[in-house]
Amino acid sequence: MLRAHHLATVLLTSIGGGLMDAPANAGQGFGPRAFQLVPDGSNVLSTYVIRLEGNQGYEPGSVFQRGDVTINLAVAQYTRAFEIGGNQGAIFGVLPYGEVSGSLDAKILGRIEGHASGFFDAQVGLVYGLIGSPALALPAYAQFEPGFQLGALANVYVPIGKYDSDKALNTGSNRWAAMFGLPMSYNIGSSLVAPDLGTIELLPSVTVFGDNNDPFGPADTTGQRPLFTAEGHITRNLNKMIWLSLDGMYTYGGESTSDGRAGGDVQNHFAVGGTINVNFSPSFSMKASYGEIIYNHNDKAEGRMFRLMGTGVF
Repeated sequence: MLRAHHLATVLLTSIGGGLMDAPANAGQGFGPRAFQLVPDGSNVLSTYVIRLEGNQGYEPGSVFQRGDVTINLAVAQYTRAFEIGGNQGAIFGVLPYGEVSGSLDAKILGRIEGHASGFFDAQVGLVYGLIGSPALALPAYAQFEPGFQLGALANVYVPIGKYDSDKALNTGSNRWAAMFGLPMSYNIGSSLVAPDLGTIELLPSVTVFGDNNDPFGPADTTGQRPLFTAEGHITRNLNKMIWLSLDGMYTYGGESTSDGRAGGDVQNHFAVGGTINVNFSPSFSMKASYGEIIYNHNDKAEGRMFRLMGTGVF
């Protein structure tokens, strides 16, 4: 019989979402196999480092026009799978810490530079399987024949990050945001632990934003209209130890507002990337990802991302 810890390591390398949304804008989003079915009651603790380069912030949909920004982060994420009504759900929490630095055009003030460090906004979320996602303990899990899976996702960005309205660059956003999505996948293989498992994944989502009532600059209130994304992955196991993924994301919307006036900066861009995952032991794996925007409309967004993640199961 396959051990529970081995199964969890193979399948829990990125469960639960909670990467961040700046890499989403650079081709990653929640990442491949983020919502794959796992043995019931599994726990996973992930730590990872992220580097972002371009004109995007960490918070969802944040773009600094004519900006040149670098963000370095260390992130801790905890995920717990559980059963509700016979189907599997998972809760997750994400806490990032790091620094942001760079320069940008502030229109009235001209070119300015900034730097900030501390906690970034946290994330708390829930994903629940609707179709093809039964809560299974071992050995039923190891014998389960996968197919189409559909779930529901809610992810809230909590504004706990450090914020100062006198600074153009901050680690916090001073606003709430919430993402709602429908993660779906088609699994190709005799089981979720098959050495030749492949997946085709899609996550359409919309993010809605609260207002920032103390923004940098002359406005009294800034806001943002809904941001729509479609994140996709094609993954394939090379063997029991390694799997690869081709990643992509399309983003549209997210126009900014200033005291109710539209900013004319609708986002419309496409990013691609790749991921390699290696299982080093029955309870530890590592995953490296890279993503980059390859198309944008009217040069609204640009950037690239590198992420290295380690995952332990207990």
